[in-house]
Amino acid sequence: MALSINGDIIDDAILAQEADPIRLQMRTALQKARTAEQRSAAEAQIQGWARENVIRRVLLQQVASQSSEEVPPQELAAAMERLKQQYGGDAQFEKCVNVTPANFEQVQRDLHVQLKADRLIRRLTEKVGNPKQGDVAEFYRKNKAHFVQPEQVRARHIVKHVHNESEREAARAALEKTLVELEGGAPFEEIAERDSDCKGNGGDLGYFPRGQMVEAFDHVVFELSDEAMSGIFETEFGYHIAKLVDRQPEKLMSLQEARPRIEQELMNRKRRNVLDNYIEGLKAKAEIKEV
Repeated sequence: MALSINGDIIDDAILAQEADPIRLQMRTALQKARTAEQRSAAEAQIQGWARENVIRRVLLQQVASQSSEEVPPQELAAAMERLKQQYGGDAQFEKCVNVTPANFEQVQRDLHVQLKADRLIRRLTEKVGNPKQGDVAEFYRKNKAHFVQPEQVRARHIVKHVHNESEREAARAALEKTLVELEGGAPFEEIAERDSDCKGNGGDLGYFPRGQMVEAFDHVVFELSDEAMSGIFETEFGYHIAKLVDRQPEKLMSLQEARPRIEQELMNRKRRNVLDNYIEGLKAKAEIKEV
């Protein structure tokens, strides 16, 4: 059923489009639903959240559209370009958003209103003050589990990419020659710059936790002892040789280390509260009904 928000008709298709990413986020809850009643309740919750999101967005856009402030053409053009890139280029953007020569100006007008709404949000939230240090410390004390830094390793690697079966034998043979040199004492970083298909910084990957790299890479690197070098191993990208540089065990971040994250989180919460209160005021005055 469509919505009327202060006389603006919001088509069913818009509500359905809003529900799709929410449904994707809730796929685990939907999979756990055992009965028709549970599935129906989960779907109703998804539809309710989608409806609320659309109402909030439309109310903000209605206020923004009444503003005499104009968005500079260059800002509008830059925003349009970013939007196209998010969809993977002009062709994909036009396909997904259903852009045609007949409605392109309307798409631009909609984007213009959205940019004005973004400016409205910034004005509403720009005066939110920095969180108090006592609040930061209390948040850290109550949420220490969120600041446990997992085990991390720092590694260097040499890779020979394999794009198809015809390249497999040559890639492996090349790395076997490289491995002989490394086992003879050649500096890993120098050989990485010479032989790796992923050159730069001596093959240094920096620090990373489990799950950041592909599973086959993690399986080898996290099992290496300090400063040890692997043999040749394969992942979906090709053949590799890796060397462990350093290992950092799991640890609890200190308050000082966690402070930037906490301050950002508390600032975001304060901004959301300001915006929520503003939108609740708009809703109280709005005429919203099913049509």
